[in-house]
Amino acid sequence: MSAPDDFMHYFNRAGELSEEVERLKAEIGRQHDEIKWLRKIADPCYEQFLTEEGRPTMTLHDSTFDYIKPTDAQMHDMTAARKAATEYATALDTLIPEGPDKTYLLRKLREVAMWANVAITRNQDGSPRGGQNAMEPA
Repeated sequence: MSAPDDFMHYFNRAGELSEEVERLKAEIGRQHDEIKWLRKIADPCYEQFLTEEGRPTMTLHDSTFDYIKPTDAQMHDMTAARKAATEYATALDTLIPEGPDKTYLLRKLREVAMWANVAITRNQDGSPRGGQNAMEPA
């Protein structure tokens, strides 16, 4: 092959690769749109937490790490949630044989019970529910 032939070969190959890159970008865009559509179905509130570019935000509410004193109604709900978690843990403890899976299961149930308390005292955006303010623990 002569030098001009080599040049044309690589020039044509570069064009093919450029077309392939554009095709892949379009495919990624379609997949991104499909993922957004699936997220929208799974979580109707998903879009309110997107940036202008359509990417999920990871902003935390100012009170995320603050103590929020529960209202009396929330304390009642927390007690009911703890009672339900305790009953479920007791049933699982009876039904599941000892071993690492049981240990993991009970630890996750404990974690879920703690997150239930958070969910009871906070709105979806992380702000305190019911007009209460974050406070320092007494």
